[in-house]
Amino acid sequence: MRVLAYCAAQFAESTRRAAGVVPLMAPPDTLDCAVRPDLLYLALHGRPGDAWLYGDANWPALRAAQINGDWRGVTVFAATCFLPETPFLEAFIRAGAMVIAGRGDNFTPARSLAGASLLGLWVRRGLEWGGSPAAALALGKARVRLQIGNRAAARDALAFQCYMGVNYARSEL
Repeated sequence: MRVLAYCAAQFAESTRRAAGVVPLMAPPDTLDCAVRPDLLYLALHGRPGDAWLYGDANWPALRAAQINGDWRGVTVFAATCFLPETPFLEAFIRAGAMVIAGRGDNFTPARSLAGASLLGLWVRRGLEWGGSPAAALALGKARVRLQIGNRAAARDALAFQCYMGVNYARSEL
């Protein structure tokens, strides 16, 4: 499985551990949207309604308008705050990707795995083992329940959803 990870530099360690690859970091890296991995793992900063995602120090990292072409077969896991409240959700869905994301602030520590990053680790493993994005999300949620109980980070991760289809219908898990 081809995995590409792109994160704010502060999240490099937790993203590397969750995605299983050395991530591109903002700053200084930019994402080549012509590359189509099986899994795109994002851990950038988002703001409601904003057409940009940001790296450290508000470094503009990715613009929603960059998401174009055919993204069918790509699963996007977004440990990015507010991604469903930005134009990115619609852009990825319109391009054919499936998106796993949580609304509002998402808890992602810089170095350890908890909350969204722990969920992302198990989503990646579920996809590597041949599961669908919805099945991988269900596996991730089960593992989060086992590993961190009912803390705020777990509640955040357990609220993630799988968005797919032209009108981004949400899978019911």
